[in-house]
Amino acid sequence: SGNEPINLNDYINQFTTLADTTVFYETLNDAKKQLNSISASQDLKTSRSYFYRFENGINCPAVGELKLIFKNPKISDSLQDVIICKENQIVLDAGPGFDAYLWDSGSTNSDSGALSIGIHWVDLTFDGCTTRQDVKVIAEEEVFIKILEIENDKLTITATGGTSPYEYSLDGTNWQSSNIFNNLPKGIQKVYVRSAKKCIPTVREFSNINLVNVITPNGDGKNDVLDF
Repeated sequence: SGNEPINLNDYINQFTTLADTTVFYETLNDAKKQLNSISASQDLKTSRSYFYRFENGINCPAVGELKLIFKNPKISDSLQDVIICKENQIVLDAGPGFDAYLWDSGSTNSDSGALSIGIHWVDLTFDGCTTRQDVKVIAEEEVFIKILEIENDKLTITATGGTSPYEYSLDGTNWQSSNIFNNLPKGIQKVYVRSAKKCIPTVREFSNINLVNVITPNGDGKNDVLDF
């Protein structure tokens, strides 16, 4: 964690079982001269040494060095939050260089197996240390068809949301990158817009109205009624 509480008493038996008293120091010189003793409770922030002075009523005093080495956990640089279509799944990979993997999906490989939308985690073990790394699989924002402008059988589409560039279609099968359709037939129709990720498209119904701008209701069969 980069900040580890320790108790120096826990390591006395690695030196001796014969000491009546043990005092702790930050330097070898302090331990030899019995200067500036420190508490057994320490907060370890980096690899370092502590020095023990052991005494009993039989042997000469002795000084021992305890070297504590930080083993820093390692995280994956290749794991990043990712945006996918809400109806899809994705396989993530933490990459090589770790001793062990454990995903919330149950996978023990570098890859996660199929993951759906949500917050996921992987436990990465390196050099005896295990750390948990979170990664988000985010649903792409839905595309919104904001404006449909029709003039002289020409349709212009304005869309927002999702990931651009968009693709446009009048039948949901044939797609184009242009947001303009010419020679639009009359009548009720549908327009489809999908994002660059090709998620399920947004659909909006519209009408290209055949509005005759003159009416002569004289019974001659020409422009007698408004025809939409």
